[in-house]
Amino acid sequence: MKKTLCGALSAALLIGLMSVMVSCGPSNSPTSSSSGSSATFTPTATFTPQYSSGPTTLISTVINQPYGIAYDSLSTGGNLWLVGESNPGTIYQYTTAGVNVINTSYYFSTTGQYNFPNQVSVDPSGYLYVSDYGNNQIEVLNSAGVYIGVALSGLTKPTDAVVNSAGTTLYVVEETNPNVTILTYAITGSSYPKTYTPTANSFPTSGSFDPPRAICMALDPSGNVYVGDFNNSTIIKYGPTGASPSIFIPYVASTTSPWGFVFDSSGNIFVNQQTAPAYIREYSSTGSAGVSIGGFPATTNLTGLAIDGSGNLFASDSFHGYVYKVAK
Repeated sequence: MKKTLCGALSAALLIGLMSVMVSCGPSNSPTSSSSGSSATFTPTATFTPQYSSGPTTLISTVINQPYGIAYDSLSTGGNLWLVGESNPGTIYQYTTAGVNVINTSYYFSTTGQYNFPNQVSVDPSGYLYVSDYGNNQIEVLNSAGVYIGVALSGLTKPTDAVVNSAGTTLYVVEETNPNVTILTYAITGSSYPKTYTPTANSFPTSGSFDPPRAICMALDPSGNVYVGDFNNSTIIKYGPTGASPSIFIPYVASTTSPWGFVFDSSGNIFVNQQTAPAYIREYSSTGSAGVSIGGFPATTNLTGLAIDGSGNLFASDSFHGYVYKVAK
């Protein structure tokens, strides 16, 4: 599936941020030694770098085009869930030490097959929500990676689905035409099958995404909703019910493709710069630019991004089929 965007927001919305220098590893073959030793950090006056070293290769067994990645804090020791997108897709579970635990096969049920799954998220009860782009639905897996049902069907190219920290609201991003659509559903029930009821919340998107391409979504500790606008190179912020949309992070013209992004417990946001030179950039809870983490191989294509309870970052690379770790 080709993931590209065209167009740009108006100049009035794109305010320039301070440029941050990064350096990339000299090798095209990811290794722990070459990628980790070449990171460069250039903080602003208001930021203190949280990471003293660059990325190391956590998973080097080639995964089937890894895109979405999520950290599961409820599993013993914490685990990573990954989406291998290339059709037919696969869902993987790895420990944070890089040990493969589960491969879910290509089929989410006896009659259904993943069709370009895009993102995966974990709700407060440990259920997994898989955004199945090609099948136009959201599938639910239990904590063992076993398919247990379809939460929503009849959608239009869903790219991400995230449950809030209270477990009461499901947010879904669709690639409808001519605009991206952000849907919300009230969740009832403590165990699956749960009930997902559409709400009256309104998330204005007209003119913000051009053309409709939103890769991922995340919630901050206060429950605000953030949607990445891939080619417009911005992240758009909404209140929990869609109120007060604003450009949270406007990029300078030379910086593109916010694909995966996550929040830490303090509200700082980490964003993947997907294409070369690949790096992870940190912003404060107010959207101010901080530091960049470089040192990724030159051909890296950063896609998903996850963070564990200790602040370690995990980034998937769809070009090599690898996962990198940036230790805190």
